[in-house]
Amino acid sequence: MLRHLVPPSIRRPFARDSHAVRIPPGARPPLVSGQLGVSVEDVIPESVEAQAALCQAAIYACLADPSPASTLMIVAGFTRPEFKVEFEALAATID
Repeated sequence: MLRHLVPPSIRRPFARDSHAVRIPPGARPPLVSGQLGVSVEDVIPESVEAQAALCQAAIYACLADPSPASTLMIVAGFTRPEFKVEFEALAATID
């Protein structure tokens, strides 16, 4: 079972994410590619919040696992100017 790490000495995550997740021995971590804020209908919302929600939903759908730890990084730019946010995740599955 994944152990969620949310130390009381730092601010709680903004959403359901954990600051870190301990992967148990024997687990195989799937690598999830960077997810952009675009819907299944190929709609790209204007706001960073709406794009972030789509990124998280895509990661959760890929994993169907407990909420992953995540990192937000500011980058110089994306391949298309309407993209404002991209999420990336590393998680573990237990066989």
